[in-house]
Amino acid sequence: MSNSDFSDYIKENLFNFYNFLGEKTSSSVINTNFYSSIINHDSFWPNMVFNIKNNTAVEIISQQKNKQNIPPFLLIHSSDQIDYNLLEKKNFRILAQWKGMAINIYNTDFSFLETNKLKVLKLKKENFNIWTKIVEKELFNGKKLDENLFKKISASDKIIIYLGYANNKPVATCLTYIDNDIPGYYMISTRKEYQNHGFGSYITLNAVYDSYKTGYKTGILQATKDAYNMYARLGFKNFDYFNIFWKL
Repeated sequence: MSNSDFSDYIKENLFNFYNFLGEKTSSSVINTNFYSSIINHDSFWPNMVFNIKNNTAVEIISQQKNKQNIPPFLLIHSSDQIDYNLLEKKNFRILAQWKGMAINIYNTDFSFLETNKLKVLKLKKENFNIWTKIVEKELFNGKKLDENLFKKISASDKIIIYLGYANNKPVATCLTYIDNDIPGYYMISTRKEYQNHGFGSYITLNAVYDSYKTGYKTGILQATKDAYNMYARLGFKNFDYFNIFWKL
């Protein structure tokens, strides 16, 4: 399998996740010939413009953004043929970068799970408020998320939502989205006061192990700068990147 294959898996899983959210929740997805966008007025996430085709798309997005008809954030993949000078000219500024990573599930070392650092539950009906509050605080700086969104998608066989407990206290989160036999791992977070104890590694590896037991061969995620080394230690490798822009 080539590097471009892994990159395609990473990109497609994320974009299909956005489309899935549009189908299953109150989020609204618009797919045009130039770009796609997802909007949820009740939640800070997943508001994003994605699948941006070319520089003409940037011009159109800029015009729509001036009319406030489009989400505030742009997601540019490393394979996208976009002129970054044009983005700057249109007053888009880079906020962050995610590294696109993939793991060979069959070659993964799962021995760390023998430490039993966490008791991991799969959520279906309860504790979504707890899960959402952790994700809000640790991944989105306290910005409000729509708890009902996660409740709705948890009913799908494409979704697994994990909540990890240490000493009976909820400390870590993860969400798996499965698309075309590729599991993507999202919303991985650990409460600040419990970080640097291996809980993020444990809940991620627990999700990968579930994928292994199901028979999936490749898993993907997008890593922030702070989390990159943790995922690399678990066996994830970097194949591409996403830049996130915001318009001034």
